[in-house]
Amino acid sequence: VSADNKAFAVTLVLSGGCLAAFAGPEIAQAAKGAFGDENRTYLGAFLAVAAFNILNALFVGAVHFPEASAPPKPSPGEQESEEQQEVGKHHNQDGTTILGLLTRRQFWVPAMIAMFSWAIMVMPMSIVRIAMQQLGYSSRESLLTVELHSLGMFCPGFVTANLINNLGALRVSGLAVVMFVLATTVSMLSTESTSVATWMFALVALGIGWNFGFSSATVLLTHAYACAPSFKPKVQAANDFVMFLLAGSFIFSTGYIYEAGGSSLAGWRTVNTVVFGMIGIMALIVLGEMVLQQRERSERSDKSTDQTYASGGIDDEQV
Repeated sequence: VSADNKAFAVTLVLSGGCLAAFAGPEIAQAAKGAFGDENRTYLGAFLAVAAFNILNALFVGAVHFPEASAPPKPSPGEQESEEQQEVGKHHNQDGTTILGLLTRRQFWVPAMIAMFSWAIMVMPMSIVRIAMQQLGYSSRESLLTVELHSLGMFCPGFVTANLINNLGALRVSGLAVVMFVLATTVSMLSTESTSVATWMFALVALGIGWNFGFSSATVLLTHAYACAPSFKPKVQAANDFVMFLLAGSFIFSTGYIYEAGGSSLAGWRTVNTVVFGMIGIMALIVLGEMVLQQRERSERSDKSTDQTYASGGIDDEQV
């Protein structure tokens, strides 16, 4: 994918979930209880998941990617030693190392934005049906809420690319923070007496925030290996490891946080209080990166001006 189309490609792939937003929950609901045994209530749903995973593996296996262009082979008199070849696996031509890339701000900022986007989105989503049912909402109402949330996650992919191209990936990350604040505020105000539309609005806004945050973080990550494209697979793998390890840890704790809050409405608000804390940390990361980038641009501008004066490009009497 060309550099100009990276943002479009990332968001287009995410948009493939628009159909799954409704198909997935409905298939799971239909498959639940398919065996008619109270001890195997969810067996049908898990078998459906397994079947779709197999289909997914078959489709992915059918994709053929163009082979990467191989580097020119050295002449017989320039054969590299085994030691040089081993060093080449961990160093780029300009001396950049994979460890050096992974310790840079350009890696950790998008990795943290992506991680918090996942954790902030999944924690309320994973517990919302339980909370709604305990507050008296019907199974169909809670299911529709999750379906609309999933639609909110993937449908913005059709416009997120344009937002990233026009505003910049970091500003779109800022929009993600705004959407998360809006969603969590509405979630905190939702009770058993509020309209189900309130819950739906909160979860849709949460999904949109995730789309903005994850898409922009994925585009920002490309800057981490721009100076050493050969390290792209390793940087992507490290990002996924950090993102899903930390986000998974938060997600795993959601049930305990919900129960610690007292379940029902109290537990729901406790989960969202924790989410508010994560949003605050994510906001600090995004704002901090904006400040640092602005400072770097100012320094480059000052150096450029100094060089222009030094080269005689501007007459002091004209200033």
